[in-house]
Amino acid sequence: MKSLKKYIAYSLSLSMILFASSAFTKNNTVQNDHKIENNKTIHKPSVFSAYYNAHFKNNSKTAKVIITRTGYQCMYNAGPSDDITLLPQQERNFSLEDSNNFIGKCHSLDKWVTWSIVSYKASAWGKRCNVELHTAYIDMMTGWRTYFTPVNVDTECEIPIKFICDGNESNCQNGYVSRDGTQITMEITN
Repeated sequence: MKSLKKYIAYSLSLSMILFASSAFTKNNTVQNDHKIENNKTIHKPSVFSAYYNAHFKNNSKTAKVIITRTGYQCMYNAGPSDDITLLPQQERNFSLEDSNNFIGKCHSLDKWVTWSIVSYKASAWGKRCNVELHTAYIDMMTGWRTYFTPVNVDTECEIPIKFICDGNESNCQNGYVSRDGTQITMEITN
């Protein structure tokens, strides 16, 4: 009889936790937004992941750029695993999807992807920069805050890069409350 009471108490506690969690996160994270990638629209409401539409652009007239993914955490889709090579004036679009799943032990943990960028101009050594897309959980009321910046802000990045998050450069530097379908852009400007 004692174990039955414990079982009922545990079941009720778990139900209340799940109900409260769902109620708090409903307004912040359940999105009926859609993502657009390669002219296909995908509808996917979820509280266990968020999509990012990534756009990498080489605006240089002379430099060849090679972008290599160097690491990630708590991502269902961390983008291309092979190198992204952008010749002058080329661009590449792809999607990212983070994971906020209990099973993968990613619930409320930071999610990030890092890339190493090397820019080559004719008869010159490659210039380098390491960048990171980082999403951090703030609290239940605020939700998530996303940053897209060089990995070491104190270290000068050798490549002129502009980061744009949902149409604004300061969003990437200062962090912004991200949502499903956020547009992130990295432009090599020289």
